Amino acid sequence: MLHEFVIYEKRTGRITGHFRTSTPDLLPNPSSPELAFAPVTEESQVELLRTLDRSHRLAGSVLSDKVNALKLEPRHQGKLVLSCDARDLDQDGRAELPADGASRTRLEVRLVTADGRPIQEGAPVVSFAVTRGTLSSRTAKAQDGIATVELTSAAETVSTLVSAQAEGFEASSLSLEFLPVQEFKVLSQAGSGKA
Repeated sequence: MLHEFVIYEKRTGRITGHFRTSTPDLLPNPSSPELAFAPVTEESQVELLRTLDRSHRLAGSVLSDKVNALKLEPRHQGKLVLSCDARDLDQDGRAELPADGASRTRLEVRLVTADGRPIQEGAPVVSFAVTRGTLSSRTAKAQDGIATVELTSAAETVSTLVSAQAEGFEASSLSLEFLPVQEFKVLSQAGSGKA
């Protein structure tokens, strides 16, 4: 019979890994003095560990040497990088569109590895959400590592948060501003050198 154990951080109780052994009385030494082991004794948690595969990672916590919470979370094969073609006219870190209910910007999501290299294989569906404005589509299938939709501005002067997510990828978001039309024109002219 195999016995399941989790590895956890003593200070925080955060589970960092697990192992199986046939002899629970003979355990290895933790790889660091900050780590400890706790047995997994609840049958539902043991079953959960048996379903653990390479596409998931173990998450949870230990409290008073007892496994308090245990769950599987998907491993991210990469991350999404969300950008738009609207300009940041006032240099505040957020691109702007006129609040006219008609202006558009192209939203682009690039699929990249955790260290930023492009991922071009596969074609995940990227889901988009926005707090203000209108999307041309709520989903887009990635082609050559890129998914795009368009955002049409709202007819109100507000900020909007755009988010993108896809299964197996770390989500991404960006903020834009819908400015009063006259203010947008003044900023556009100042940015282009026109008076």
